[in-house]
Parts: sequence; C-alpha cells; structure tokens
Amino acid sequence: MRLVFAGILVAVLAAIVWQSTEIRGSAAIYPIVVSIGALVCSVAFLVARALAPAPQGDGGPAIGLRLPAGRALRLAAVAAVWLAYVVALPYAGFMVASWVALFVSLAITHGRPSLSGALGTAAFVLVFAILIKIVLYVPVPQAWPDQQLDILLYEWL
Repeated sequence: MRLVFAGILVAVLAAIVWQSTEIRGSAAIYPIVVSIGALVCSVAFLVARALAPAPQGDGGPAIGLRLPAGRALRLAAVAAVWLAYVVALPYAGFMVASWVALFVSLAITHGRPSLSGALGTAAFVLVFAILIKIVLYVPVPQAWPDQQLDILLYEWL
C-alpha cells in the first residue's frame, strides 16, 4: 500500500515541478529547489521500497497501513489542520496561518498545548518569515503581521 501512495506522491510532485518551472524571475528558485528535492527523495523511497525483498510472513500483504484508532485519528486531525492552512493562508497571512498550523499540529501530536510550544513555534515562524523575506525573496500571502514585518525589515532597518 505504501508503494501506491509513494507512486501517487511522485506523480503529484512531478506535476508540481513541472508547474514551478512556469514561474518567472527570482521567485522561481525556492519552489523549484524544494519541489525537485521532494521529488528526488520520493523517487528514492519508491525505488528502495520496490527493490527491497518481500518480508517472509503469513502470505498477507507485505506492507500495510494499520494504525491504532488513536494514531489514525491524530493523523487525520493533522491532515485536516494542514488542509485548513492552505485555505486560511490567503486570509490570515503567512505568519499567523503558519504559526497556528504548526502549534495545533504540535498540540495534536504531543497530546496537549503548552506555553513553550506556542512560544517556540512563534519564534520559529518569525525566524523563517525573516529568512524567506530577506534571503530567499519568496512572496508569501500578506496580512497585518506580515506587512508590519516588511516595514520593520525594509524601512526601519
């Protein structure tokens, strides 16, 4: 079953790589590098799984996705958070949407939210946003916090 999902992932990433080549200018560098990197890693995983010897067992499926109910529910919740992130990104902006998605994902996977988790994810998103803006020059969806960071970085400094 993992081979099927890995194959689907490779196909989707190949489409993303193809689409990212349509981006013009310096904004194209980041999506092209990231999508090609993800594609290479996915192809390597797919090839390694396809060439691996089948495990000796009871004759059932060699690879399965059986998860305990609690883990499956957490996995579905994290997937829902990141789908909501894509929808919220144009409205909430990069910094707020990313912080909420990371913090809620952390809370789901670790059992309960904490102040250190909230502050740590906020610091990570702030540093990442600064790197995106002043090193990679990747345009991101803007809301009030993103605009204020731009003013701080480009007008005050």
